[in-house]
Amino acid sequence: MRLQVIQDSNGNNTGVFIPMDKWMLIKSSYPNIEHVDEDVSQQMKLAAIELYDEYMNDKELTIFTQLDFEDFYEAR
Repeated sequence: MRLQVIQDSNGNNTGVFIPMDKWMLIKSSYPNIEHVDEDVSQQMKLAAIELYDEYMNDKELTIFTQLDFEDFYEAR
C-alpha cells in the first residue's frame, strides 16, 4: 500500500492519506475502527472513576503498582 504522509509547514509528520480502496479494505477487516478513539476514551473514564477512591484514600497508592507490569510504548 502506498501511503502519502501529510506534513505541517515545519516538516513534521501530522497525518497519513490512505487511498479510499485501501480504507474500505481496512474497514471491512476491522469494522469498529472508526470508534476506537471513543472506546479508549470511555475505558479511560471508567478507569479514572474506579481509581479515584483509591487515589484519595491510599497514601501508598499501591493499586497503581499494577501499572509497573504494563508494556510501555514511547510515542515518537
